[in-house]
Parts: sequence; C-alpha cells; structure tokens
Amino acid sequence: MLIAMSKRPGHWASDLAAAHLGAISCTLYDTSSTDQIRYIARHSAAAVVVLEGAAQWARWRPIIDDLPGLRTVVVLDPSIIPPGDPRFVTYADLRGSGILVTSGGKNIAPTRVESLLRAHPLVGQAVAIGDRPPYVTALVVLDEEAAPAWAKTHGIDAVDPASLAAHSAVLREVDHAVAQANKALSRAEQVKAHRVLDVAWTAESGELTPKLSLRRRVIVERYAAEIDRLYTESQR
Repeated sequence: MLIAMSKRPGHWASDLAAAHLGAISCTLYDTSSTDQIRYIARHSAAAVVVLEGAAQWARWRPIIDDLPGLRTVVVLDPSIIPPGDPRFVTYADLRGSGILVTSGGKNIAPTRVESLLRAHPLVGQAVAIGDRPPYVTALVVLDEEAAPAWAKTHGIDAVDPASLAAHSAVLREVDHAVAQANKALSRAEQVKAHRVLDVAWTAESGELTPKLSLRRRVIVERYAAEIDRLYTESQR
C-alpha cells in the first residue's frame, strides 16, 4: 500500500491500518515527482494508494491508468474523485463501512466490491456480505428508475420491483454485472453468490441513512434468512 499524504494523523492511521491488515506500506514524500511515483508504484506492485488531496492527485493523475495492479484509491478529499471511477473510495466511507474478515482470514473492503457492482445501471444498491463466512456474497437491489427503463428497451412488460427481480432476463443481466465486477477484484474479494431482492431500499424503509448510505447492521439482521440461503445454496 502506498501512502501519499503530508504528516498528519491520517498518515499514521493509514500506516497503522496497513500493518494491522498485514500489508506493507510505503510512504511517498510530498517532494516526489510524477516520474518517481511511477517508478515506485510500478515496482512495488501496490494494489492500494491513499491520497490526501489535490496536490497529491495532481502528480498521480498522469500515471493512474498505467498501473494495472492498482485496484483501490482511498482519498481524504472526495472532490478529487473522477466521475464514474469505481477504484476511488473516500476515507470516510471506509471508516464507516468496516472491514469484512472471512473465516479464512482474508480482509475485504466492502465498499470496493459494492462500488463495482453499482457501476452497472441496473444495480441501485448492493451490500457485500463476508464477515466470518468463507467467501463474499452480495445482496442486490435494482435501481428504481433504470431497471424499468432497461426492461422496456428489452421488451419486458414488468415494471414493479418484485416482477423485475424474478425475470430471467434481468437476473442474467445482473449475473453479467457481477461477473464484470469480479474481473476487477482479487480472488478473495470476488462475489461467489448473489441474490436480487424484490424490494427497494430507502431511508424510510430503514436500509439507508438520510444521506443514502447503507445501514449494514440493519440489512444483515433484516435479511439474515436470505443471506443464510445464499451460503447454503452456493455450497451445494
């Protein structure tokens, strides 16, 4: 893991988090040039980089797409996140999301898995499950606006969530979305099984906060039966 931050508490927190997760961290100085960063990033094969703000991002922007091994970019300043880039997550997101630890001891950042799943227009919400089970699974909720529109363009008459969530064409497309997300994930992070729920998640229904963040504990408790079936059926 590479850390591109000035000397501030967040730097030490990132370094400590890396050590706790068993990762090897490397600090990039504020004086490092783009060429120096490119050399270190390529030769370290780092999968994660932590960026503080615009000054650090300015030196990383020219090389970010030349680093195929880089899977996640954690930023303190959300304003620097390029639109639609699923590799980027905020430091605040990670603090609130927790880390999934599988029964095999693998540490998984759920926000990365979920952002890749939501990259598909059919997926409105997704939550990664995998804290203590042997592998990652996911619950998926269809986008309330995009899903009916997608169905209409594909000759599907159904528009309500329950009908769409049960339609074979919709399920195949979500299968494709999961397969695409898995291509960008390590083997331990990949979603091995998933279920499309026939409901909508809102702040009013309790699965989301007023800021539309996931209420993970509520979701895991409310959909415990579905989660149990995911693991039971996928292990057959």
